[in-house]
This record gives sequence, structure tokens and C-alpha cells, in this order.
Amino acid sequence: MIKLKDLLTEGGPRTWKGDGPAWEESTLENVMEYNIPLSVKFFKKLLGDIPISTFHMTDFKGLAKLKRLQGKKKSISTFNATTRDSDLSKGKGIQTEGGILLHLTGNLLAASISDMDSQPDESGRRWISSNKLHLLGTKGNIIKAFDKTKSKKYWDEFGEKHEGEFDEWMKNHPEFSWGDDDIPEDAPPNVDKGVMWRDAIRWYATKKEKNEFIKEYIDTVYKILLKHKKQIKKIWAKRIRSVKEYDEYNELVIYNIKIEDIVLTPKIWKKLSDSEKKTVETTGKGKVIYAKKVGKEISSFITSRGGKIK
Repeated sequence: MIKLKDLLTEGGPRTWKGDGPAWEESTLENVMEYNIPLSVKFFKKLLGDIPISTFHMTDFKGLAKLKRLQGKKKSISTFNATTRDSDLSKGKGIQTEGGILLHLTGNLLAASISDMDSQPDESGRRWISSNKLHLLGTKGNIIKAFDKTKSKKYWDEFGEKHEGEFDEWMKNHPEFSWGDDDIPEDAPPNVDKGVMWRDAIRWYATKKEKNEFIKEYIDTVYKILLKHKKQIKKIWAKRIRSVKEYDEYNELVIYNIKIEDIVLTPKIWKKLSDSEKKTVETTGKGKVIYAKKVGKEISSFITSRGGKIK
């Protein structure tokens, strides 16, 4: 399970105003949405090593980053099935300009027949919505189990205790209105009814308390996933090389990547300098293809390496 020392950061004031590391806030928000953390260490235990061949569209800047990730535990989003009319088949990227298509090998972490909207935090751990697991009742089971934990009960009670304090303060200070930027810092935080435990943690928890809360949540989720180990392996196996109807590509989150072959579209390789081309040519283990016709050559590149074009 996750160790507390892996999450702890230096202590700070008992307030939350959007300061501090962005990944910490992102991690906390993922917990509050009952999302699932895709820890390489845990999912290796859950699934074992599943070697897989996939593809990733990027640009020259992204290529340099991926080169540094080779052989590492940090995960990336890839695909191995797409449609003939998708942007990927035309050499375009999803979050970048695209133009450079990589054939990768690595180990499978998660699989979906559509974009699972996986998002990394700064530690490299990716998160997905519990609904993306498509395991019946997963989110409900997580909520039910987590509601019984020590951390959740504590912050539920803490939120109830402080709920309404801000409303009362506003009544006694009519010179201020909701949304005013000049409300004094010593005013009590706004703990809303219905989301009391979330607001209580945001406003009152120390960084150590937040991390203890995160740790207990992650441990709870992993216990639930271990109970459904066989189902998860079966579900994800069906998603490899499959695309959901009306979607343009599947998503496979992999780690321990190796860059094999590379194909560049005319739009990108014609802009590269000789030194940049040299960088591309020394990045992967295999060959580099300078495409002349995007659609046909990219489709051939994918299908000849085990991918699927629908």
C-alpha cells in the first residue's frame, strides 16, 4: 500500500487558498471525486507485467520528454486502435500539434475503448474516474467503504461543527457581500452544507492531515480493486485493440516505455533542421520513416505493427 512518507510535504498554515504545489491540490480533488489512482506499483501487483505494443502521437518538443521517460515508471497515454477519419490517422496530435508518430513497447497499466481522460499529478501518478473502470458499482463501493474510515468520519464531524459559521459571520458584518475580495482573513471559512467534509479539509486541514486523508483513501480503493482482480483483468483485456462506437481512438496507459520505430509527417519533417532530424533518428531503437502521404503511410505504419484502423 501507499506509504505516508511518499505523500508528506512540509507543514503549513491551516488554510487552503490555492497556494502550494498544484499536484497536491490535484491529488486532493481527485480523492474528493472518488477517482482511482493508477499507481504503477499497485497495478503491477494487480495485473502483473503485461507487455504491450502501442502508439503515441507527439511533436518534436514532446519527443524529447518521452526520450527521457524510457525505462521509467512514469506512465503515458497511448493508443493502438483508431478510426480512418480520426485526427490521429491524419498525423494530428490530441494535446500537441502532432506530426511525429511513435511505435512504443511497454507494460500495460490501464485500458479503455475510448478516451478515459486520465490525468497525472506531479508525482507521475495518473487518475481516472471510477466510472471509467466500467465495473458495476465501483464508485458506490468506494464511497461506502471510505465513509467508514477514521479520516472520513473525522472530517464529516469537523465539517458539521463548522457548518454555518461563515453565514453567521456575514449576518454580523453587513458591510461585506458574497464574493468580496476584501473579506478579512480572520473571517471563518465557508463550509457549505452537503459538502462539509470537503470544505473542512480544504480550509482547516494541515498538509500532514491532508496526506493522511489521501493515504487512507488510496488504501481503501486498492483493497476494493484487489477483490475484483479477475474482473478487471478480463475487462481490460477486451479493450486492447478496440474502439468504442462513435469514438476515434482507444486509450492504453503504459509505463516502462521503449521507443521503437518513428514516422514523421511531411508538415513536421520539412520544418526540422538537420540537427533536429539527427535527434529524431537517434531516439528510437528502430527506423525513422519520413512520410510523403500522411493518411496511407500512417495507417500502414500502425497496422503493420499490430495496431488497428477501424
